[in-house]
Amino acid sequence: AIHKQLKASGVDWQGGAGKAKPELVARFTPATPTVSAGSTLALKLTVENRGKAPATRVSAVLSSYHRAVKGREVLFGRVAAGGTVTRALAIPLPDGLRSRREQIRADVASGPHAKVAAAHAVVTIRERPRPRFRLGWQIDDRKGGNGDGILAPGESADVVLVVKNTGPGEAGEVRADATEPSAAL
Repeated sequence: AIHKQLKASGVDWQGGAGKAKPELVARFTPATPTVSAGSTLALKLTVENRGKAPATRVSAVLSSYHRAVKGREVLFGRVAAGGTVTRALAIPLPDGLRSRREQIRADVASGPHAKVAAAHAVVTIRERPRPRFRLGWQIDDRKGGNGDGILAPGESADVVLVVKNTGPGEAGEVRADATEPSAAL
C-alpha cells in the first residue's frame, strides 16, 4: 500500500536485488544564498547515480541546528544507472530567527547501505528588523493625592507608562507587566 502511495507521488520505492554499494553523489542547490526570517528556505537536493546498476530506496536525512530542517527525510526511490533525481524542498522559517549562517547536511542512504553520499549547503539567514523600546513613566497623583507627582503616605496614584518604538522593526502587540518585587512595598 505504501509503495502505491509513494509511486503516486513520483517515488519508486521498490527494492532491488543488488547487494553492491551504489556509487551516488549528492549536491544541494539553494535557490538563493541568503533568505530572510519569516520566509521560505528553498533548496534542491539532487542525487546522481554514477554506478552501473540502479540504486533503490534512496533517501536522505537532513541535519542542521534548525528544528524545521533537522531530521527531515527526503525520499528519492529508484535512481537509474547514470541517472539523477532532484527533489525540491520548501522549508518555512519562523519570523523570530536571529541572523546566522545555517549549515545543512544531507546523509544519503540506499536500501541497506547507510551514508553512501552526503551533501552540504550553507545558507545565510537574515533576521527581520526588530523593534527597540524606549520607556518612560510618571506618577499621577492628581485624583488620589495632592497632584505633586510624588507618592506620599495615604495617597493613591496612577502610574503612566509611555512606550515608544525607536527601532526599525514593527512591534506588533506590545504588553507591559508590572510586578511587585517585595511584599514590603
